[in-house]
Amino acid sequence: MARADKLFKRLKAARLDNSLDAEMRKLAGIQLLIIDDLALQPLDATETSDSCQLCAGRHQKAATVITSNRTPEEWLSMMADPLLAQSAIDRLVSTAHELVIEGESYRRRQKPSITSNNQQEGVPSPVSRPCLTDTGPLVPVSH
Repeated sequence: MARADKLFKRLKAARLDNSLDAEMRKLAGIQLLIIDDLALQPLDATETSDSCQLCAGRHQKAATVITSNRTPEEWLSMMADPLLAQSAIDRLVSTAHELVIEGESYRRRQKPSITSNNQQEGVPSPVSRPCLTDTGPLVPVSH
């Protein structure tokens, strides 16, 4: 599991020391890659290219789970190159199962509650968090 921003920083570092190809092969070989908070912030041209390359390398070969506070349609506007963005998103959604999780944020549930006159205790704040899974080959999961 990797947060998207940290993953892209890791790939930028790999580009600097000429280990990008090896890093991409390593990521392509992971049976289940979980990328958290994709497109939380705009992706620059390099990050957009890396996301497209990563999606192409994993497409229909390995399972990928992506979490985001944005829908796949919103990712287009968050990526620097619309053509590469569309290519990556098409690969992801073509075989994906989309789960939309609504309800109170789990972080908010963990926070000690302080009631005020403006908020009623126990009333959840609505949150929608898409989770996109490109199933790839089925991978048994043990609990």
